Amino acid sequence: MGTEERVREILALAYERGLAPTIPAVALAEVWRGDAKDARVARLLKACSIEALDEQLAPAAGRLRRATPGASTIDACIAVGVSQRVDAIATSDPDDL
Repeated sequence: MGTEERVREILALAYERGLAPTIPAVALAEVWRGDAKDARVARLLKACSIEALDEQLAPAAGRLRRATPGASTIDACIAVGVSQRVDAIATSDPDDL
């Protein structure tokens, strides 16, 4: 199964359970390019919740990044948000988290 099909499967399961997937704002910044290719992302956003990077999440992510060699700021922000919400995570690059 390809990445796109797996994402569709995960989203369908979430919607079936009455869940709105959360997309961290930092992840949105990572993928948004401001061109026609953003149309698919824009459609997805209509059915999702966007998690802001705020004054509570940012320091926690910074502490995690410091404690995790090789961690990027974006990955740390995503990991802390997932942990605080007690969510599952769907990623195309699990080795990066």
